[in-house]
Amino acid sequence: MSLANKRRHATMAISLLLLGMPTNTFAHPHIFVDAKFEAVAAPDGSLQELRDTWQFDEVFSSSVLLDYDKNRNNALDPAEVAAVAKTVRESLAQYNYVSSC
Repeated sequence: MSLANKRRHATMAISLLLLGMPTNTFAHPHIFVDAKFEAVAAPDGSLQELRDTWQFDEVFSSSVLLDYDKNRNNALDPAEVAAVAKTVRESLAQYNYVSSC
């Protein structure tokens, strides 16, 4: 194999390696998210549930509370959580993040 071919193969290998490396993902500039994915097993060892949990920073969380806490009790009641979830699903669907919304 010629030196030019060796360099070409090395360049391709390095490029593929770099493409497969994890990268940072950024949320909205003022929203910070810790995301966690969990697979929950049933007692028989089969897959029972998949959980995709997002924990937002305190500033964004407090803004959600201000926007959705309609009865102003400083907590999101089930109906208020449902309203937040609806807004989030609709927002994510705009970007085809979750196609089954």
